[in-house]
Amino acid sequence: MKRVVIIGGGVAGIAASIRLAESGYKPIVLETRGKLGGRATSFEDPRSGRVLDNCQHVVMGCCSNVLDLYARLGVADRIEWHPETWWANPPRRPDRMRPAPLPAPAHFGPSFLRMRLLSTDTKILVGQAMRRLLKMGFAGRDAWADRSFGAFLDETGQSADARRLFWEPVVVGACNLPCDEVAGNHAMQVFQEGFLAGGWHATMGLATCDLKSLYDPALEIIGDA
Repeated sequence: MKRVVIIGGGVAGIAASIRLAESGYKPIVLETRGKLGGRATSFEDPRSGRVLDNCQHVVMGCCSNVLDLYARLGVADRIEWHPETWWANPPRRPDRMRPAPLPAPAHFGPSFLRMRLLSTDTKILVGQAMRRLLKMGFAGRDAWADRSFGAFLDETGQSADARRLFWEPVVVGACNLPCDEVAGNHAMQVFQEGFLAGGWHATMGLATCDLKSLYDPALEIIGDA
């Protein structure tokens, strides 16, 4: 049996290892942390003994590769889907964003315009950035691989409120990094293939178990290969 070394036991490394095992190869995963998942994992709190997620990761309907991995691991039923998202706006009631029965990219337009969290000026700025993301297309985001998404927000004139109230919550939740630290093309993918692509693509999924448990079946599959 041929052996293949996988450097890193993050989600991409797990997915590659599973496909290799299914294809008759022996994957050898090199991971310094001693557990799978990369940033999307869990740890035991030494004080309470409770298992805590490193960060509350979300999956979106557009994440076809991750969803395929969950299906192969038999854990797809551990994802709870939320077609609408709630945006905290104290002391007012939270704003709700949900897709309308409109073609993309207009499907979120009505609920976005009704958001009390964002001022009219902020909505205009966000809309201008979204328009640029649409115009550049998938190929255009490749030019941002070596620049931060924060630089894109600066270039499109996003205000401090736009960053704090809209861009940062989405980017941190999806990429586990703030806008100034995440590669521009990665954050752009979230909006281009998620928010702007259609209702299902932007549907948020949350794990109903700790993140580490999602990858436990991979240990057996890799070990038995």
